[in-house]
Amino acid sequence: MTKYPAKITSKGQVTIPKPVRDELGLAEGDYLVLEPQGDYLIGAKAKIASEDEFDRLADRIAERFASKGITRSDVEDAIKWARRKS
Repeated sequence: MTKYPAKITSKGQVTIPKPVRDELGLAEGDYLVLEPQGDYLIGAKAKIASEDEFDRLADRIAERFASKGITRSDVEDAIKWARRKS
């Protein structure tokens, strides 16, 4: 495995070398998930759902809540309750 140096800027930004971007299929606007492990930093391409995927999931959740009689007000109340507990 080839190792590449990368310098951290004053703003904490790091340029990922092109061979690494190419190998991982990273493009401008992609997200990474970073995990510190001792002296190492493990990075992986984040899988971010598209807006369409999010909308489909939200629709499925809304349908399931409606089928169980859970209202928007019920959900908002539950969120407020959970925020008070944290």
